[in-house]
Amino acid sequence: MVTTWNQFEKNTLGSQIVRAADSIVNNIAEGYSRVSTGERLTFLMYSEGSLL
Repeated sequence: MVTTWNQFEKNTLGSQIVRAADSIVNNIAEGYSRVSTGERLTFLMYSEGSLL
């Protein structure tokens, strides 16, 4: 589906989708390294926000 998008759509919406997907994984990884449960949950909530 994305291959049919014009260059503007790829550079705007497509770029945002890629950044959000990267953010999900990065926040889960960063939360995993936290000691307190509260901090872990915070990063998981950030991940959920990026997912939505």
